Amino acid sequence: RTARQMFTAGGADQQVADGGPNGHSIFTWTLMQALEGSADLNNDGVITATELASYAGPVVSSLSLQTPAFGSLPGSEGGEFIFELKSSEEFLDASSVQLDEEAIRLNQEITRTRAAISQKAERNRQLQAELASAQQELAQIDTPPTAAILNDRGLALYKQKAYPEAVEQFLAALKLEPAHALSANNLGFTYYKMGRTEEAVAWFEKTLSLDPQRAIAYINLGDAFLKLDKNTEAKRVFEQYLVLAPSGRSAAYAREKVAGLDN
Repeated sequence: RTARQMFTAGGADQQVADGGPNGHSIFTWTLMQALEGSADLNNDGVITATELASYAGPVVSSLSLQTPAFGSLPGSEGGEFIFELKSSEEFLDASSVQLDEEAIRLNQEITRTRAAISQKAERNRQLQAELASAQQELAQIDTPPTAAILNDRGLALYKQKAYPEAVEQFLAALKLEPAHALSANNLGFTYYKMGRTEEAVAWFEKTLSLDPQRAIAYINLGDAFLKLDKNTEAKRVFEQYLVLAPSGRSAAYAREKVAGLDN
């Protein structure tokens, strides 16, 4: 069905609140987090416009003096915009970007605000009938998360430096799909960042047993071996990286490490 829908940052007489991370407004930052997956309330891999507004609207209202508005425009025939989530193919390594402290703080505030909104909604008698209907509908269409979705959740937690929580998501992905090399590498790198280097080595080696062509895992494994003072093993895997990806983004780094280990 044809869809014509709008979602505004606030009313016509309201000023949009700045002060979000990286120069964004509160509304834009919340919307970006929602579209990265936070608004996928039923774990089906897509976000409807209604889900987007249900997630972002109340949060923005609680964090600023503006009231986002959502609705259908003339000409809409009952359709919905659908935002399909793309599974991340990012393998964590030393160049992986993490959120700064301000972004982490605001995301934590968004999480707390969402929890408070949910508690208030439970106590609101006027919403009981609508809430029951929504919960019944959600139960009918709710699907368990896939390994890719769990991996994406782990990535989001890693970028917020919530390492133990990220580990839980990567382990859950691997329990669901043991051959998911992406999650194995990302689990290993999270352990590496936590100082659990021997566990990191085991998961990097697991990654390469699942996907021997995954070049970045050789770099990660080499760094882990160096941290354990296993220089011979480190040199071997750095050289394997160069055989596999002589022009790769980490080639110069690998050559530098090999040269240093030769001395």
